[in-house]
Formats: sequence, C-alpha cells, structure tokens
Amino acid sequence: MKDSIDLRTTKIAFLCQKKDASLFILEHINEWAQVTSLVIEDAFVFSPVFKVLKRVFRDGIFKIVGRIAFLIYYAVFCKNNDAQDFKKVLSKAKRLEFQGSLSECICKGVSVKNINQRALAASILAAKPDVVVVFGTSMLEDCWLSTVIPVINIHYGLSEYYRGSFCGFWTLYDRRYDKLGVTIHRVSRRVDAGEIIAQKLIPEERAQKIHSLGELLALQAIAAAEILPQAVEILLRHESERRTGSGKLCFIPTLNGFIRWKRFSERKV
Repeated sequence: MKDSIDLRTTKIAFLCQKKDASLFILEHINEWAQVTSLVIEDAFVFSPVFKVLKRVFRDGIFKIVGRIAFLIYYAVFCKNNDAQDFKKVLSKAKRLEFQGSLSECICKGVSVKNINQRALAASILAAKPDVVVVFGTSMLEDCWLSTVIPVINIHYGLSEYYRGSFCGFWTLYDRRYDKLGVTIHRVSRRVDAGEIIAQKLIPEERAQKIHSLGELLALQAIAAAEILPQAVEILLRHESERRTGSGKLCFIPTLNGFIRWKRFSERKV
C-alpha cells in the first residue's frame, strides 16, 4: 500500500477566468493545498464575439449570427438572473463560502488579458509548483505545455462525450441527463482531449430539474470542487486513467437552440 500524500503541502498554480466560480474553486483549493501562484485572465469583453466570428467559414453565416444573437440576448435578459441562481444553489447546498470578493482575489494574483504570455508562463513555472490547475481560461499554448510540471484542466463536461464550450448545456439539450458531470484531465494541444484523471457525475434526477445556466454552473462548480483534491492525489501517485477525451466538439449555442432548451426546461419546473 502506498504512503498517503499530504495535500496540504502541495503547491498549486491556479490559472482561471474572472468569474465567481473561479473564486469558489480557489477558496476550496485553499482548504487542502497551498495556492502559490494565481493568474486571472480578464479577457476583453467582446472576446466571445471574436471567437464566434473566427468560425464563420467553418460554420456558416447563419450559425454565426445565431450565436452572436445568443450572446447579446443572454447578456441582456439572463445573465443577472443566472448569477442569482448560481449563488442560490450554492447557498442551498451550504457551499456558499465566499470569504472575499473577485476584487480582493485579483489583488492577490496577477491579472492579464492574455494567459499565453511567455514571460508570465516562465515566471510561474520557475516557482516549481507541484501542479498547474486551469479553469476557464483561453486554450493554453506551448509556453505552458512544454514543461514536466503536470498541467490539468477543470472541464465542465464528460470529455469522452462532450469537449469544448457549453458542454453542460449541450448535455442537457441532448437530454443525456446521465452524462452530466465534470472532468479533470491533463491539458493537451487538442481541446479537452487530454488524459482523464478523474470525473464526477451530477445525479441524473437532479440534472433533469435544471432550468437555468446559473443553476447548471453552480452544480458543476460544486462537483469540480469536490473531485479536484482526489484528482490531484491520483495525479501525484501516477495512477490516472489512460482514457482521453474523444467526445464531440461543442461551441456556443445559437439563440434559437438556447430558447428551445429554455422552454423545454421551464415546462418541467
């Protein structure tokens, strides 16, 4: 039997997006490990639109217009309500444990517009963290991946079924309630295709009752916070699975697709 690993001495470099979910994950990491480096990617407000436009030749103009319409509609009509749903779910689960604020969090770390700055990556990796944990940032480039230090990602989906963006949404849209969960995997050069370290399912009965993206993201944040310490221990023991993410690549939904799901989910409430 292998000796137990004391995760309290584990040094974590945490790369995340500027969101409440990042603060929630960060505070839970601080309960069982040492966050020695914190990098917050505060991307340009129109970054999602630019990402959509880059796919115009691949996906066609109608899908692109539909996705931009979704981003606008969501920002105007859904974002604030979903933020309340996010906090409500955490509160009901007795996991609303924000001890600080995003502003305080940013002050303790480094805030950047582009996570893939070579000098930044070199500085963080030079501190020799045991693990680099990534959550919600842009896709990492070689400046982060050309290292022996393990780099793992918190993916909001089961990567053998769904990779990319909005995977939780597409799982619910497809009504595959038994496939809703989170994956901790090694970061690779392909989107969410790295070696799977650990996974956690959201109970199927609970998944069927989700009616907003805020509720969905809260449940996924709770699942990720619960599975992450186990994933880090598995990684440090070199006991991870040999499966890799091979699911379909997902992207931002169109407005029509989002409204169709929203109407269906609200009929079940």
